[in-house]
Amino acid sequence: MAARLARGRDRMADMKTLPEGFVQAIRDNPEDDALRLIAADWLDENGHEAWAELVRLQIALASGQILDNGQDEKRLLRMPFAAPFGTSFPYGFCWRRGFVEEITMWWEDFSKRHKRILKKQPIRKVALHTLPEVEWRGDPFKGKCAIAIKGHKATHLLGWVHQDGLPRNCATSEIYRKLLKAEWPLLEFVQRLP
Repeated sequence: MAARLARGRDRMADMKTLPEGFVQAIRDNPEDDALRLIAADWLDENGHEAWAELVRLQIALASGQILDNGQDEKRLLRMPFAAPFGTSFPYGFCWRRGFVEEITMWWEDFSKRHKRILKKQPIRKVALHTLPEVEWRGDPFKGKCAIAIKGHKATHLLGWVHQDGLPRNCATSEIYRKLLKAEWPLLEFVQRLP
C-alpha cells in the first residue's frame, strides 16, 4: 500500500516537471507557439496527455482557430498537473498558452523558492505583494553609495546624496525594479498590493 502511494506521489511530481530546455526555450521565445507545440508532443509521449491537450487548446483559443465555451479549459485546469507548484501553493498564477507565465506572491517566499519555481514553468512576470529588504553598500557620505537586495549580489549605484548624507532616491519603486531586473534579467516585476 505504501509503495503504491509513493508511486502515485512520484507520478504527480513527474506531471509537474518539464525538461529545463523546454522551459528556458519557451521563456526566451514567449510568442513562438511552435516551441509550445513541440513541448506538447513531448508531454504526450511522456504520459501527460491532459497537459498536452491544454497547451493545444489554449494555443488554438488564443489564435482564434476555435471558439470554446470554456468547459474544456475549466475541466483541464482542475486536473492535478494544473497545480504545478503543489496543491498547497498559496499564491496566484496565470496559465497562458499551456504554461504558467505569471505568478503573484510575497517577496520573502519568492526569494526562497525562485530556483524551483523558475525550473518548473517559463514564468516571465512576477507580481510581488511585498518588496525586498535592501542594504547599503559603500559610503553615502563620500558621495558613492550602492543599494542592494539583502542577501543578493546585484547592486544599484547611487551617485548623489542629500546634504544630510542620505541618498535621495533610496526607496523608489524604480530602484527596486532595477535591482530585481539585475538579479533576474528575463523577468518582469510589478508590485501588487495584497
